[in-house]
Amino acid sequence: MAYKLSCLISGIFMLFLAAGCSSLSSYTYTTQQARLSISQGRFGDALSVFPEKAARGKNEVLIRLERATLLQALGEYEESSREFQLAADRIRQYEDRAVVSAGRTASQAGSLLLNEQVQPYEGEDFEKILIHAMNAVNYLMRGDLEGARVEIRNAYRRQNELADKHAKALQKAESSAGGWERSFEKADRDGYQGLKEKAGNVHSVYQNAFAYYISSLVYELGGEADETSLRHLLRHVFSRRRKMLGRSLRDLTDDPLPALAAAGVDPAARAEQLPPETWPALLRALPRQ
Repeated sequence: MAYKLSCLISGIFMLFLAAGCSSLSSYTYTTQQARLSISQGRFGDALSVFPEKAARGKNEVLIRLERATLLQALGEYEESSREFQLAADRIRQYEDRAVVSAGRTASQAGSLLLNEQVQPYEGEDFEKILIHAMNAVNYLMRGDLEGARVEIRNAYRRQNELADKHAKALQKAESSAGGWERSFEKADRDGYQGLKEKAGNVHSVYQNAFAYYISSLVYELGGEADETSLRHLLRHVFSRRRKMLGRSLRDLTDDPLPALAAAGVDPAARAEQLPPETWPALLRALPRQ
């Protein structure tokens, strides 16, 4: 069972990686054999395409993520954790160096016109979240529940950082979507309602469903909250976009203020602002339905 779960998770993450690296055509070309091996379940052969010594230079983050995912599929959870952590550290270093002069930016842009791979791969935003969710799986498979908690907290922290970083862009996208949505609804009401139902629980691109699923699993294993109830609570509050919890929770209880106070949560806070360890406490404080 553990092997099947690990293979499934690895396959999903490989698809995410492929989507994030689609512009790196030469990298894709050189890793064709690895992709073939993965499709056949030969993870050891695929790993040989990404030796540790290759994790240098502009493709270091890519190589580390490939190695981490394949090592996880092979059951080498401790070594996989190491690779995920090294990738996360390198991405942080790139972010710390992100503030550059206008002249240097122009120089980089000119270089990219000549060679799209002259700059190192710095990781996509979704990867910055998934790294920690995937690493939480490594800790769970090793029986280290506290280590998994740490990674879940890191995943939530990353989600909030990225949402704050792109807050203006998200607000602009939401405001401009109104006209498009009205036109779509008018042209195809049934199709619009179907898509709206499917997307209703998505707060933004920085709300990572896999991270939420793993967090529920971590809390359930820790005996902190019932998994089904926790999923229901998360689904409910995150489907009320940008609503204060003091309002969004009124659909679950007549007066949510005592429960919020017991969990130490500001009624004016929004769901995306809460750290992961707050949710089990809030669930316990809410009246049982």
